[in-house]
Amino acid sequence: MPPQRQKERDETAFNVGGYVNLSEEHHILFSVGRDMKGQNTLFAYFAFQWTFGPGEKEHLLWRQQDNPEH
Repeated sequence: MPPQRQKERDETAFNVGGYVNLSEEHHILFSVGRDMKGQNTLFAYFAFQWTFGPGEKEHLLWRQQDNPEH
């Protein structure tokens, strides 16, 4: 006989988020939401993102040097 499970509950949540580009390398990421059905829980996410490497300008310049006819 399989083990008995506890009564399972379904939950529905709503979440919105986005990002803000402070510069080409620095970004703020955020998200916030809450349960609509189930436990009344608020959840949030806040982060700082640092991107590095060749930027878009350097990438385009590199492509032009690699393919001078474009």
